[in-house]
Amino acid sequence: MNEKKLPQVVLGVLVFKGDKVLLGKRKKGDAAGEYAGPGGHLKFSETLEECAVRKVKEETGITVKNVQIIALTNVLQWGNSHYIDIEAVAEWESGDPQVTGSDMFDNWNWYEKEGLPEPLIIGDKNGFEAISTGKFYFGTFK
Repeated sequence: MNEKKLPQVVLGVLVFKGDKVLLGKRKKGDAAGEYAGPGGHLKFSETLEECAVRKVKEETGITVKNVQIIALTNVLQWGNSHYIDIEAVAEWESGDPQVTGSDMFDNWNWYEKEGLPEPLIIGDKNGFEAISTGKFYFGTFK
């Protein structure tokens, strides 16, 4: 039997509370040791906005609003993995971030845009580029 490998569609969310953005350090997976906002796999028949709200709530316990898609990256950097990374921004609405429903992150912290931790996961890095240029980011990362 010839099994086809297909790219996985993931959505990352840069959650802003005023001038600060919510990031956590990943503990496992392809980007272990890198900082990222909440996110994960898009479910069948789910809108991008629904996915963003769901993943933020599942991973942090907080509620967001005003989700906007800002970037798309074809990520090929991790050998046998292939991701189509869709990046969004959202505004914090309520709640205090905590590690919930996932053992992917150590903790969550609010960071100033000028003092972001490193290294940042590639999708979030491209999201910040889109924010700084005011233009939708589209590209491939190997």
